Amino acid sequence: MICDYQYILKMPVETDTKGAEKYAVTTLETNFKNSEKSDEITVYGVDKESDYVKAGFIDRNSVYVSEGILEKFGLKVGDNLDLKTKYDDKTYRLTISGTYKYPASLAVFMDIENFRTEFDKSEDYFSGYFSNKEITDIDDKLIANKITQKDLTVISDQLTDSMGGMFPMVSAFAILLYMLLVYLLSKIIIEKNANSVSIVKILGYQNGEITRLYIISTAIVAIFSVIISLPISYLLMKIIYSELISSFSGWLSFYIEPMVYVKMLVFGTLAYAVVGALQFRKIKKIPMEEALKNAE
Repeated sequence: MICDYQYILKMPVETDTKGAEKYAVTTLETNFKNSEKSDEITVYGVDKESDYVKAGFIDRNSVYVSEGILEKFGLKVGDNLDLKTKYDDKTYRLTISGTYKYPASLAVFMDIENFRTEFDKSEDYFSGYFSNKEITDIDDKLIANKITQKDLTVISDQLTDSMGGMFPMVSAFAILLYMLLVYLLSKIIIEKNANSVSIVKILGYQNGEITRLYIISTAIVAIFSVIISLPISYLLMKIIYSELISSFSGWLSFYIEPMVYVKMLVFGTLAYAVVGALQFRKIKKIPMEEALKNAE
């Protein structure tokens, strides 16, 4: 969110609200030669020394794009971004100078003077105001739209309310499935080595020592597998997510909170600890006579 209140006006109107900053905006479409589908791009013209969009414009011709544009279209700094108007197909070619963190939409930011020149606007043209205070001295009839944080998060809030309760259930099911898989694998290992366990018991090894021999070694492999699976899972999910969302208009950046990885490792370790405790009980129940029976 650029500011607390973003106003789009029907016509340029002055305000006395302290901190309100003028900006210009227009909507264009992507114009890629090898793609029939186009995406809407919001182009902002802002003050070079803007208090709200701190892109760090190097000069008047600097053009910064939201990270979503680079991610979705596979572009990088220095590449050209070809845009066109929706109805008359007038084209524009903008050279990307850098990125600006703005996940709300696919957006381009440029100096407002450059905006006026590029789009043939008057020297004093502007479309609205950025402000952290509500503007009250402009007639509501002259305001085309007022955007607040609530307007931008309404869809995510609805998804959280309707589907948020499902995710703890999915997590619990995943942990149970992991425990079941590890339990079955460790159970097979112990059952196949029941004769060996019986022999080491005859040789005087205690249950704790036998556990370290079979359970701890398996635990190291299991935990190491979880650690290895984290980056692999991340890459696979990112590829699948990018392919899925690229077919839709707009863009949502793929992001997983770092704490999620910590939780996965902790839950994986705790889950195996439970499985290890169950297998320890199984080792204790293996009688020393087992080796003698098989010897016969």
